[in-house]
Amino acid sequence: SLSLSLSLSLSPAPQEPGVMPEAVEELMAAALRDDDFDYKFGVSYVEIYNEKVKDLLNPDSQADLEVREDAKHGTHIQGAVELAVGSAAEIMEHMQRGSVYRTTEATNCNEVSSRSHAVLQVTVKAVQRYGEGGGSKRRLAKLSLIDLAGSERAYKTDNRGQRLVEGRNINRSLLSLANCINALADRTRKGAHVPYRDSKLTRLLKDSLSGTSVAAMLCAVSPSSDQYEETLNTLKYANRAKQMTPPQVPQRQEGEHNPLQEQVAVLRELQGTLVHLAQGMTPPGAAPAP
Repeated sequence: SLSLSLSLSLSPAPQEPGVMPEAVEELMAAALRDDDFDYKFGVSYVEIYNEKVKDLLNPDSQADLEVREDAKHGTHIQGAVELAVGSAAEIMEHMQRGSVYRTTEATNCNEVSSRSHAVLQVTVKAVQRYGEGGGSKRRLAKLSLIDLAGSERAYKTDNRGQRLVEGRNINRSLLSLANCINALADRTRKGAHVPYRDSKLTRLLKDSLSGTSVAAMLCAVSPSSDQYEETLNTLKYANRAKQMTPPQVPQRQEGEHNPLQEQVAVLRELQGTLVHLAQGMTPPGAAPAP
């Protein structure tokens, strides 16, 4: 799992594609070069706005989605749409379509200011083509690209009302992320508690910050003198992230591939969903429950 914290240009010039398109292109190119595995890809795209998770690929749904964790899926967003994709162009198309619904507003510091954190996740499933003894291996991986909203100083942005509430929530979640980074970077406190559950952002990034994941942080800084404090704090934030030593918690990334067993698991999951929906429906002619 590779986590990139960066601000992205939504419509980059073809000659300057930016980090996200290049990362996706490289991922697809690596899959094409591998003759030993067949690859399938899925993409999801959500935003975290005022501690509420919204599905950018399903904008009609106004539900506040929950961050869940289980042995089968790891850390994931329950109810978020995951679309099957076959090329980098498809992924970028979904990202640009979802970005239209992302929450942005103008402030004194930025004409188009992100008011939320955006998380694009590409899931990868690789199945071995020619396994020994007729069997085959299955590998699972996840690429997480996170656009973090920048921290804000109220006296500079001159935010009022809803903008001020948004700024407080942005700063609170960034502080929660900093606390997790500090706990992982402190080598004098082995086995110390890492407060992943302090915010939805850190809960979602738990897989990217722990286990066998690789994390990278890209920062935007300014040469302007009136942005000195912001630039210095950003560099301190990133330098602390460089010192992280994530605990080597085993993650389920490889196992035996059994197509029949996987189909049975999918059918059971669908059955459970249908039962849940049926229980919430009132039969025709029946009186509604009090």
